[in-house]
Amino acid sequence: MKTFEKPAELTTAIKRLFKSRGLKVRAGSTPGVRHWRDRYFSAVIPGAYADQALEKPIPNDIRRRSVELTYGRPIEECKVHDLENISYGNTMSNMVSMLGRHWETLLNEVSS
Repeated sequence: MKTFEKPAELTTAIKRLFKSRGLKVRAGSTPGVRHWRDRYFSAVIPGAYADQALEKPIPNDIRRRSVELTYGRPIEECKVHDLENISYGNTMSNMVSMLGRHWETLLNEVSS
């Protein structure tokens, strides 16, 4: 399991994940004094608005896992209306935002 030492390493890994899926995203974290694993990190498709129809949206498997990690339960228990196009909380077709520790988990799952 890969652990990240600095927020910049996590941000770079998030960008690489999406680049490997053919997407260019802006990634960054909210400023704050708490440990960076407890800060929110976002991956956003530049120039896209919330739930806008996109030619290439964030892959649904990443959105699905994001919801599961964020809410700590299977997606079926989260009352998501459309499992084919997940939009729930901080997870949409153009943006995923979750805690650094959740990104770390997702990145390790995808790389293994």
